Amino acid sequence: MNTVEVMPVWEFEEADSDRIDPFTGDRLLNYWGYHPIAFFSPNASYASRKGNGAQVREFKEMVKSLHAASIGVVLDTVFNHTAEGNERGPTYSFRGNNNAYCQDNKRSWVDWHLLEANADLFRFFRLLIQFRRAHPLLRREDYDLNEEGRSLHIAWYGTELGKPDWSRESRSLAMHLHGVDGGEMYDIYFIANAHWAGHTFELPHLSGHRWWRVVDTMQTPPQDIAEPGAEDVLVDQRRYGVGPRSVVVLTGK
Repeated sequence: MNTVEVMPVWEFEEADSDRIDPFTGDRLLNYWGYHPIAFFSPNASYASRKGNGAQVREFKEMVKSLHAASIGVVLDTVFNHTAEGNERGPTYSFRGNNNAYCQDNKRSWVDWHLLEANADLFRFFRLLIQFRRAHPLLRREDYDLNEEGRSLHIAWYGTELGKPDWSRESRSLAMHLHGVDGGEMYDIYFIANAHWAGHTFELPHLSGHRWWRVVDTMQTPPQDIAEPGAEDVLVDQRRYGVGPRSVVVLTGK
C-alpha cells in the first residue's frame, strides 16, 4: 500500500437528516460528509481530542505520519454539494443531481468504442507506463545535483549543453538523468519544447553508449513511441531536432 484516500473530512452538518432509527426512535446522524460547510477545515467531531484547533493538529499529525511511512494522502473534496442556503434552510447541491447512477443518458453511458477510436493514444500511454516501470531511475524520491562522488545525477540543459534557460520567456528545457541504479547504468534524456517553432538541442556525450529514441510526440503513430527493444538509434549523436510543441525522450544503451 502506498496511498490512502480520505473520504470527506471537512466540517459538515451531521444533524441534517430528519430520519429516525425504527428500532430505537433516535434521530439518525449523517456521517457521509458530502455537504461541507467549510472547505479544508477538519471536522471537529472526528478528533479524539477536544478544544480549539485540536482537530487541525490531529489531522496534520496524521498526514505527517503517513508521509513519514512513504504513504501518500488523497483528500476527497466535494465542490458540487455544499451547505449554501437562505432563510428557508440549507441547499446541499447547487449543481443538481449529477450522479451517474441516477441518470440514463449520455452523461453516464459508457462508449465502448472509445478505446478503438483512441487506440494510438492508449498505446502511447501503455508504453509510457511500461517505460517508467522498466527504469528505476524514474521512480526515485530524490536526485543529486552534484555529480562528483555520486551514483545518481540530474542535470538541466537548454538548447545548448550546460545552459538551461530559466527565464520567464523560455519555452524549452532538457533534463539528463544518469547513474547506476540496481547495478545497471542508466541514461535518460528528456526534451520539452513548448515553443511554436522547432529547435535543435545539443546532446550529452555518452561514453561507451549511444542515444536511442524512445519518444518523439512530433512523429506520427506508431513512430511517436517505440516498443521495448525497437528504439531507433540516432544517426547524429551530438544533436537532435525537436518539433514545435513536442516532447522527446532518449535513452542511452
